Amino acid sequence: MLEGVFGKQVMLADARTVLADENYIRESIVNPQAKIVQGFQPIMPTFAGQVSEEDLLKLLAYIKSLQAAQKTSLAVESPQSMQTSAGAPAQRPAAAPQPPPQQSPRE
Repeated sequence: MLEGVFGKQVMLADARTVLADENYIRESIVNPQAKIVQGFQPIMPTFAGQVSEEDLLKLLAYIKSLQAAQKTSLAVESPQSMQTSAGAPAQRPAAAPQPPPQQSPRE
C-alpha cells in the first residue's frame, strides 16, 4: 500500500491535498490521526514515544526505497511478456530468397 506513495499528492478525508514527503510520513507514523487519507478509516495506532529517531529515519528510508523499487520494476519485462506487449519489437516480414551470387568468368 505504501509503494509509490512517497513524493505524490495525497487526497485527505477533509478534501485537502498534501504532498507525501518526509514530514507527512513522519507525522503519519507519530500522529496518524492528524491527516486521514480519503477512503481509509482512522485505525492506525500512534507510535509517538515508541519509535526512536533512528528507527523513524530507517522507516522513512524504507518508504522512500519503495518508490525507487516501483520505478525500477515498471521498466522490467520478461522475455515472454516482451513477445506480447506494446514494447515488443515489430515483426519483420520474411525476406524473399536471394538469387545465388554470379561468378566472374575465368580467363
